[in-house]
Amino acid sequence: MKIARVLLSKSTFVAIVASAALIAFNTLSYNLESEQLASFNEWYPKASNVLDAPNPEIAGTSKLQVTIRIAGGLTTTTFNFPAHSLTDPTERAQTSRVLQLLKESKVFGIPQSSGKKESQVTISVSDDAGSFSTTIDGDAVQDNIQLQNLLKLLEVYAATPQQPVNPTQL
Repeated sequence: MKIARVLLSKSTFVAIVASAALIAFNTLSYNLESEQLASFNEWYPKASNVLDAPNPEIAGTSKLQVTIRIAGGLTTTTFNFPAHSLTDPTERAQTSRVLQLLKESKVFGIPQSSGKKESQVTISVSDDAGSFSTTIDGDAVQDNIQLQNLLKLLEVYAATPQQPVNPTQL
């Protein structure tokens, strides 16, 4: 009888410890790539090659569109890349940089927002080959330095005049 109790108690203890370790591992470990993130990572090099092509006509044929909408409090700001055409080297470079930061931040792997929050960022990327969209909470942005860099870059792009100002026209 004592042996049965010892085996029973040790096996029960081992089962409890194994269950607790499994729960702790699943809670503390990072999630595997989501399907959307894996698809984006597969799509990104092709889009990047189009944007980096030396011939602007190749980029001009692309239907690539990136839209980032930032909603916070009473204001909503929307950024569209390219603003006009990918044949413009400046817009092509800006679009390329935005896509690079989206890839680095792994934004399509961040859990999506579960409802209307006070602060949200909605990101959509689409072209002929794929379409990706996500909405994340402002709290998730605070935990991701690459997303913070992206938002700061968008502020810089918004503050930079599209065409140089000629002082004689003032």
